[in-house]
Formats: sequence, C-alpha cells, structure tokens
Amino acid sequence: MDSTHPIRPLLRLASQGISALEALCFGSRGPQMPPLFIAGLPRAGTTLVYQAICAACRVAYLPEFTSRFGFGPAFAAKACALLANPPTSFESRYGASMSLCGPGEGINWNLYFDKRRYYDDLSALPKSDARKLIATVGQIERIANGPFVNKNLRHMQRLNVLADLFPNALFLFVLRDPEMVAQSLLKGRKELYGDAHAMFSITPRNGYPTERTPEQDIAVQIESLLAEIETFVNTVSKSRCLALEYEQFCNSPNRMVMAVVDQWRQAGASVESLTELPDQFSIRRQPASQEFVQALQMHGLMPWPGDWRTRVACSWLGRGQEGETRQEG
Repeated sequence: MDSTHPIRPLLRLASQGISALEALCFGSRGPQMPPLFIAGLPRAGTTLVYQAICAACRVAYLPEFTSRFGFGPAFAAKACALLANPPTSFESRYGASMSLCGPGEGINWNLYFDKRRYYDDLSALPKSDARKLIATVGQIERIANGPFVNKNLRHMQRLNVLADLFPNALFLFVLRDPEMVAQSLLKGRKELYGDAHAMFSITPRNGYPTERTPEQDIAVQIESLLAEIETFVNTVSKSRCLALEYEQFCNSPNRMVMAVVDQWRQAGASVESLTELPDQFSIRRQPASQEFVQALQMHGLMPWPGDWRTRVACSWLGRGQEGETRQEG
C-alpha cells in the first residue's frame, strides 16, 4: 500500500488493536524455528512451489483468507486451522490460491512496507512494526505447530530487512528460464490491464528506460530482479540462501521439496512430512518472439542460465540432476 494513502492510518490503527488481541490469545514471542521465505522471479512458479511445500509438510503459513482479513493474520490462520484440512489444491491465479484456506502471500505485509519502495536495512522499519512482524510469525508457528513459510514476491524488495528481523531464516529463490517468464509477464499485462505497456508485478529498483518496448521493459525487469538476488546472496551467509529451478521442480516435485526440507531441517526446523505430491507438474512452453529473444540476449538472459548460476552463488537444489519434464503445447 502507498505510504501516503489516506486510509493507511486507519488500517494501521485497526491493526494495532487486533495485534494486541492476537498477543493475548497466542503470545507475543517470535518463532522458535527458522522461517522460510520464498521469493524469486515473477511468473516463475513461486506459488506452485509454496503450495507444494504446504501440502507435503506440516508447516505454518498465512492463508489466502488474509487477503480479506489482513488486520488479523493470526486469527485468520487459526480459523483455517479449525475449519479446513491441510491444503491439497494447486490451483492459483496470478499468485493467489483459489482456496481461502490455501497458502497466501499475506496482505498484512502491506501494512508495514510500501509496495513502491525497496528497503535495504532495518532502519526504515519502526521498532514497533518490527516487533509485531516477529510476533506474528511466532504466533502462526505456534498455531500450526510447524515452522513458518511464506511466499511473497514483494519480499524481493525487503530481503535485507527480513534477514535482519529473522537472523536464522532461510531464503528460497525460485527461478525459471527467462524466455518463459518474459512471455508470461507480457500475457499478464494484457490480461490484467489490457495494455502491453502497463507495469505488472515488481518494478525494477532503478525504474525502466525512458524509451522502450514491452519486450525491453520485461528484460530489464528480469535482469534487475536477478541482480537483487545476486547482491543479497553476497550480503548474507550463503548457507541461508537456496535456489530452485522451476523446470526441475516440475519434473520431480517430491524430490525437490525434500531437498528444501533437508536444508530447512539442517538449519534447525522440525518439519513433519504429510503426504506425497503428484509425480510431475506439466509446463507450457513455446518459443519467444524475435523481439523478446533480442531483448533477453541484450541483457544476458539467453541462453539460460549462462553465468547466473555462478553469480547467484547460493545452494542450487537438484543441480546436475537432469530429467525430462512433461510439457504441454
């Protein structure tokens, strides 16, 4: 939410009152296990990976219901814990689970972070907000009796803040061939806004070039976000950062989720396995236009991964284990 929006003070006041009630009901201490934050490229499969982890394991997460009840994330999590079974649906639309009790991004983050800003350190966050965020993650962990996991692409704009707030947290970056990401981003612009030039998802830190085509826009956007990951990984301990390629995940979701879980357990999380996932998830793949190919090549994004595996110097899960992924159309 824009920090100057006139309704923001009212929302914050409501949030403060409900936060006090949540503290009375669920306590105010932080999480006892390392949280897992999922971020990465937009339209790269972050939502599916998030849904798979929540289906396969006993974990704590912000339900999609928080998109309607963002003031009380712990109350929303408790309601879903009482009313619904563990999530098993993998349906979503542009990052939102179709089930209200399915894994959600958590609109409550928008009460503390302006979606138009990048946050480089904890000094930009009031101490009272920091305490509430830490308490919320701890509350949801206790409600679910499992470690907290959350996917939100806006985490890309506040990675350092999250790393400081939760010093033992892990970060999982979901990446995908930019040729596929680019086409999906262009489709999203047209479907959601009816305009190929409309900004969709995260704006690059330094904005866009002044004279550009949609293809150039999107190439800049993808390169900028990969550079954000590269910078962050070089700032924090590399042992806290994991990378997962969407194509490999779809080829073997059970193996890739267990690779994430193994790293999470090594960091100190107690993760209980619940159920098997499908053997594979299908991927739609089609060649990009010549305009996209030229723009992606200009920004070092084709052929993929090029030198990005070296530049994003974290643990690449499943690296070197190739397989054929079922593809559609």
